[in-house]
Amino acid sequence: MSKVFQSLFMIAAVALALVDSPRPAEARALPAEAGGDAADTSSANAGFADEGAVAQAAASTTRTLNGCTGATSLLYRYWSGDATDHFYTTDWSELGWGAGGYVAEGTVGSLLSNSFAHCGATALYRYYSPSAGDHLYTTSWAELGFGKYGYQYEGVQGYCFPFAVTGTVPLYRYWNGDAGDHFYTTTWAELGGGSGGYAYDGIQCYVSP
Repeated sequence: MSKVFQSLFMIAAVALALVDSPRPAEARALPAEAGGDAADTSSANAGFADEGAVAQAAASTTRTLNGCTGATSLLYRYWSGDATDHFYTTDWSELGWGAGGYVAEGTVGSLLSNSFAHCGATALYRYYSPSAGDHLYTTSWAELGFGKYGYQYEGVQGYCFPFAVTGTVPLYRYWNGDAGDHFYTTTWAELGGGSGGYAYDGIQCYVSP
């Protein structure tokens, strides 16, 4: 599917909701069905086709990276002001345009399928801490394993490269101790070396842009 869907605008309702976020929202606009009308801002999916059609429009794309060819899937970003939590998923059906207090913020690159593991890609593990209300993503199994420090293991979100590969971009990781929130972005200008209470944790891995 053409990458044009990744560059279409966020609807006004989502943009207004981002004011509640404690850091700049620079994620890519969510993919939208071609020809969508965003005039109606009464709901997060106003003026667009049903979520199934949108998800189909954002279907995985095939890429060749580091000698391997396989599917890549958009990594959707969400924010919950109530939980002070950023949530990331490649599964549009999990939250769609937003649910459970989470608002869609856009996309932050794409994760790779496991077919890239033969060329050096590693798993990006997903965890959740109910007590902290925080989602954490890491390529280091040793960091939390099957779960510890209150974090529960939720599975493999996707794959990414632990080293720079032509055609990929860094996925930067940040931590806000006051908010109890891990934050990830492919846009260095969003928080740079740290801002708004977020401390820079380094590059988590390299993803497809």
